[in-house]
Amino acid sequence: PLGGGMGPPLMGPPPMELERHFRVMKYCVWTMIVSLTAQIVAGTMIPEIGPGKVILNSLNLLFILLVGIFLLRDDPQLGQIYQFLARTCCQMCDQNCGGGMNCLMSFTFVCGFTVIWDLIFNGIIQFFIASFRILFNPNDWPTSIYGFAMVMFMLAKIATYLAEVVGAVYGFQAYRQARDFGVTSQ
Repeated sequence: PLGGGMGPPLMGPPPMELERHFRVMKYCVWTMIVSLTAQIVAGTMIPEIGPGKVILNSLNLLFILLVGIFLLRDDPQLGQIYQFLARTCCQMCDQNCGGGMNCLMSFTFVCGFTVIWDLIFNGIIQFFIASFRILFNPNDWPTSIYGFAMVMFMLAKIATYLAEVVGAVYGFQAYRQARDFGVTSQ
């Protein structure tokens, strides 16, 4: 199952000792949701990007969000999204994995892996360098809104990567703390 990982299985809702870590991961998931939305909106205003390319290039982010929502299923706000997903398109995932602590290592790994993958193989550094060059050369903008859209898109990308890094770090810290406490079931 997706929620598998290293060490003993972690199941059920997060214990109180991990509340701080899960609060931070909740903010990370909300940041990723908002930044993905901002990327799609900004992508529609940037002719060479477009919303389709944003969505296609954000499949890893969509997967992280799915795992993050399952991880935080006991949260009052994200729990509503989880319930919707568990009743509809992700019913099989819910039956196999169940969410909660079982998704902690998956969330941690996918967040960290995505950042490293994008840095090494997806040319994100080159994208930011090229984008800054275009931003400081308004004569190259195809439309007057282009500069605003590019800044919005870049800030959303930066917010996404920061949320992924913080999510990976806090997820690993939560896993380590849960392992040290011996938390393996409800």
